[in-house]
Amino acid sequence: MRIAIHQPHYFPNLAYFYKIAKCDIFVFLDTAQYVKGNWINRNKIKTPTGWQWLTVPVQRTFGDQIREAIVQPTHRWWPKHLRSMEMNYRRAPYFQEIYNFTIAHLCDYGLLADLNTWIIEGLSYKLRLHASLLKASNYDLKGKNTELLVNIVKRFKGSQYLSGQGAKKYMDESLFEKAGIELVYTDFKHPEYNQLWGEFIPNLSILDLLFNHGFEGSRKILLEER
Repeated sequence: MRIAIHQPHYFPNLAYFYKIAKCDIFVFLDTAQYVKGNWINRNKIKTPTGWQWLTVPVQRTFGDQIREAIVQPTHRWWPKHLRSMEMNYRRAPYFQEIYNFTIAHLCDYGLLADLNTWIIEGLSYKLRLHASLLKASNYDLKGKNTELLVNIVKRFKGSQYLSGQGAKKYMDESLFEKAGIELVYTDFKHPEYNQLWGEFIPNLSILDLLFNHGFEGSRKILLEER
């Protein structure tokens, strides 16, 4: 039983969905502290002049958990996001298919975490990824930092923890060993695929791959052995 854990991001990148594809249970760490300038409320798309942010305006106070962050009720942000997608991807082969999906999933959500998990659940379903998607806030989970991660894996009876490569910098790997949990780092390598607008740009929102290759094509590119 392989477990992966991550904060709920807004229209995440390919590495995020690769992690979902490679685990049995994926836990949204919505109890982590909200950090400004992170991927929780924004992501990148491609334009004729380079990349640009799609940012969800958030009303928050210092120390809020992600699950407490409220989408600004006075901003009509989501029609702007849809217009940005239309302007930059209307020439893409799968524009209408993916645009229809975004129309169905963007609206004035109260809580940012609910918006993000709703989008990720919908995309995982369309990409036929079969991991169980759970919210940490629905369970009584104790600990901080690596200890919390270990406790989450134990709570769901996991034998492996799937981590991103960047976590090597701050995780205490010995805690997994003491708990009898195998620590596995993802082997994700970013694929290069057909994009609009010239030179390839990696690490964009999965929206870029989807507009250019559709759900089925994106699944093949995302999961192909590299």
